[in-house]
Amino acid sequence: MELFNGRPKNTEGRLQREVRTYDFLDNLGIEYKRTDHEPANNMEAC
Repeated sequence: MELFNGRPKNTEGRLQREVRTYDFLDNLGIEYKRTDHEPANNMEAC
C-alpha cells in the first residue's frame, strides 16, 4: 500500500463527502496522508 500526501490530483469519481473532507482539511491548513485501496466489503477482505 502506498501513502500519498494531501488530496488526489483528480477527484473525479470520488464521493462528495471525501472531497468535502479534503476541502475542510485544506482550509484548516492541516497536512494529511491518504491511501487508495479496493473496497473491503467484509472482514475477510480486511
